[in-house]
Amino acid sequence: LHVFLLSTLVLALAACGGGSSPADIEMSMWKKIQSGDYEKAVELWYDNSEHKEGADPKEVKEFIKAFSEKIKVESDKKGGIQSVKLDSETFSEDGQTATVSVTVTYKDGTTDSQKNDYKKIDGKWKMENSK
Repeated sequence: LHVFLLSTLVLALAACGGGSSPADIEMSMWKKIQSGDYEKAVELWYDNSEHKEGADPKEVKEFIKAFSEKIKVESDKKGGIQSVKLDSETFSEDGQTATVSVTVTYKDGTTDSQKNDYKKIDGKWKMENSK
């Protein structure tokens, strides 16, 4: 569950800032999480992930609130995030998919490796939710 929450959080962070590459998106989301702006991180993830069109705005708002609270609890258990290091950004030969890997270091000294897949949808990078 913890790895799933962190992976989802990573996705959320990736969305913030509207970066042009998958790495830009990923690092933006992590910066929001690191600064404690969990709700904004989840909003950014949702906006920059492949999600069902026509989602109920009320349900989306409830999801963002609930998920941001879970992310905060998981991060707080480890004293918060000390740093996030971009390990790699690799693209497929056709340039339509990419994988971003990061290492998250927590203030308690523990680390987690995260890897997220992206694909281009209508010319914009979106995090894949199919996992």
